[in-house]
Amino acid sequence: DLHKGRPTAQLWWPTRGRLVRRSGDLVRGLPEKGIGIAAPAGTEVYAVAAGSVITCIRPESGSESAWGNVLALSHAGGMVSWYAHLDRIFVAKGARVDKGQVIGTVGSSGAVERPELAFRLFRNERQVDPESLLP
Repeated sequence: DLHKGRPTAQLWWPTRGRLVRRSGDLVRGLPEKGIGIAAPAGTEVYAVAAGSVITCIRPESGSESAWGNVLALSHAGGMVSWYAHLDRIFVAKGARVDKGQVIGTVGSSGAVERPELAFRLFRNERQVDPESLLP
């Protein structure tokens, strides 16, 4: 179980589950830029740090993107966290969130075969390996 349950760390794990993809793993022949965490559908997804919702995408039925339901949060210090394949989204664009706040649930929206969370981190518009910053 990845989630440490300690929201006092700089960042908090985005969900409880099993790491199934790491940054750099090949997915459809391309290097993964984030991590994949498999978890039962409906598992809570948490804001990794306090911030605000900058993207909230719920593709309409029939036009679903490969990422499905997506959230992105802006944090202090030029950090952005990105969450995809969500089943449910509990926050709206522009909302403020606290570290550890439930922002959605794990799902299988988009082009995944099992419930999982695709998670990425950016610092100053450059992707970073999430595992290098998560506790």
